[in-house]
Amino acid sequence: MAEQKGEKPTEKIKSVAIQAAHAETEPAPVRHYRAVLFQLVLLVIFGSLVLTIGASRIYLGEHWASDVVGAYLLGSLVLIGVIQFYHWGKTRFFIHQPVAAGSKQDGT
Repeated sequence: MAEQKGEKPTEKIKSVAIQAAHAETEPAPVRHYRAVLFQLVLLVIFGSLVLTIGASRIYLGEHWASDVVGAYLLGSLVLIGVIQFYHWGKTRFFIHQPVAAGSKQDGT
């Protein structure tokens, strides 16, 4: 493009439209999909780590297979118990907590 006589280069920049903020953000389903995908990747990484450590203990002769399977079962039961306790405590203690002291939500 040839510049017209007397036209400054900065005048072209001023005429370029800037997108609104809502057009620059990604939609909520895309953010949710990315969060779920990230959680799945972490689950696969750490789950495979747990499984390979157990297999390596058997391979190296440090534990019997029954010891490793028993530890997996006991660990799973403890994890289930902790998750259940968390959900119980969350519904019992953290549902109607105020966001900040003196806010409109706490009724003062």
